[in-house]
Amino acid sequence: MEASAISHIAICTRDMEKSLAFYRDMLGMTVLFDGDTDPTEGGRLHNYQQARTSRRRVSLSFGAGKKPTLTLTSHPGEEIAGAPLKLDQMGITHFSFTVPDTEALLEELVAKGATLGGPRESFTNAAGRIRSFYVYCMGKLDGQVIIVTGASRGIGAEIARVFAAEGGKVICSARTVQEGTHPLEGSLEKTIADIQAAGGEATAVAANVSLPEECEQLVQETRRIYGPPDVLVNNAALTYYYPVKDFPLNRWMRSWAVNFHAPFILSKLVLEDMIPRKSGSIVNISSGAAVGPGRGPYPDDGTADRGGTCYGAEKAALERFTQGLAHEVYQYGISVTCVSPSQIVPTPGTVFHKLVSGMDDPRGEPPELMAKAALLLATEPLDRVTGRVTYSQEILQEFGWITAAKGRGVDPAIPISGYSQR
Repeated sequence: MEASAISHIAICTRDMEKSLAFYRDMLGMTVLFDGDTDPTEGGRLHNYQQARTSRRRVSLSFGAGKKPTLTLTSHPGEEIAGAPLKLDQMGITHFSFTVPDTEALLEELVAKGATLGGPRESFTNAAGRIRSFYVYCMGKLDGQVIIVTGASRGIGAEIARVFAAEGGKVICSARTVQEGTHPLEGSLEKTIADIQAAGGEATAVAANVSLPEECEQLVQETRRIYGPPDVLVNNAALTYYYPVKDFPLNRWMRSWAVNFHAPFILSKLVLEDMIPRKSGSIVNISSGAAVGPGRGPYPDDGTADRGGTCYGAEKAALERFTQGLAHEVYQYGISVTCVSPSQIVPTPGTVFHKLVSGMDDPRGEPPELMAKAALLLATEPLDRVTGRVTYSQEILQEFGWITAAKGRGVDPAIPISGYSQR
């Protein structure tokens, strides 16, 4: 065979517009052709994994009149098989460009909103230069199936929105389906509407995770609607503030059922799918409440009657559970992590419990930081994160997702959990 060059690289994409937003809008490639083509010609029907009735092709190059360098294809209105590849998986994993200034391009793409394929320091050589780097052109969770509990409001709703924006198919679970049926603002109806308005995919599945049978129904519905789960986010929480001497027994038991037993039950259920595939991620949401008051003597400052012992014990147990489970399933390639807010996040719940003065309390942490931290933990390679018990701003700064950080995990004057050592 004699050839002057490779004519083009072809990539099948789940979302053509997202791909064009990267290659055309961020990288500045020129679209030479964009149109529907016959999915049956050229023997294509014999080379598809599934029968196809549609095919869109976009050819791009660096400048008009030049030969196509990259061809993107999609199948409008049809589900695409597979998921994005990592560098050690079979198939075309990345597309490389030679550019005059690598570091300047990195800064330009980050400024345009591109997601780097790792922290900046991982691309920096011994001489302090960046010679190459990776960028995700699609969502970090493209095509993956996600379960988020407690997704009707607050941190859980924000996690669901962020994970859907990264291409995940999100099962949003909580008890409150419709707005106005709970004293606090927020509902699955609202979360789903927000996700769909932004072009994401999500489905509501009502569940009371304090009941084992409803945990099982939640996972079964996930499998029926989207398929086996790839990521589980245990976010649902139930908080009562009573000193132990006054704590109603039924509320104590119910609180433990939601905050600790449900993560165990749901993790056990999703492992049925993750272990055979040797992949998956479980992210547990903890709290600074896991850090206890330490040993006595104690000042007479009124804090003894705040009633945080139960919730703090549950979150401390969740952190120990995280590392124990991470150890158990490491052999199967499954990541298990845990993250707490570095600062109190203003949510309808924290406002109700008077932990913050309002949704705009300047002392608070925006919920998107917790959502991004959960995303990081759900998508980074196994050996970089599994077993981590960390704090939102700490892990985001460590991986280069934010530059400025404060609060627990960052400020050495604020105590941290004994499980959160790097």
